[in-house]
Amino acid sequence: MFQYITDGLLLFLFMSMGVDMIYANLISRALVGFSGFIANRYITFSGTRVRFWDSFFRFLIAWVVTSILSTIGVLIAVHLFLQGPPTPTSGLIIKALVEVAVFLLAFVIQKFFIFGNPTGDRERL
Repeated sequence: MFQYITDGLLLFLFMSMGVDMIYANLISRALVGFSGFIANRYITFSGTRVRFWDSFFRFLIAWVVTSILSTIGVLIAVHLFLQGPPTPTSGLIIKALVEVAVFLLAFVIQKFFIFGNPTGDRERL
C-alpha cells in the first residue's frame, strides 16, 4: 500500500512541476516499482527461493505489462471523466482509481510469477 501512496504522491508532484500526466505516471511507476521490487524481494517475499536475476527479469516483464495497463487506464479515465487536461488533483484521483484495479493484478503477478517458483528449483542467490 505504501508503494501506491508514494506512486500517487510522486505523480502529483511531477504534474505540479508541469510534467504531462502520462510521463508523470510512467516516471512515478518506475521509481516506485524498482524500489518496491527490492523491498518485496527482501521483506514481503523474503522466503523466496528464486534467484535474484530470475525474479528481476520476471519483475521487468510484469512492470512493463502493468505500466501499459495503468497508462491505458489513465488515458481512458481522462477521456471519459475530464473535459480538459488533467490537473494534479484530478490526475491523482484518476490514478488512484486506475491503480486499485492494477494493484490486485500486480500482487498476484508478484506472488506467483516474480517471487514464486514455477520450475521447482530450490536455489537462492
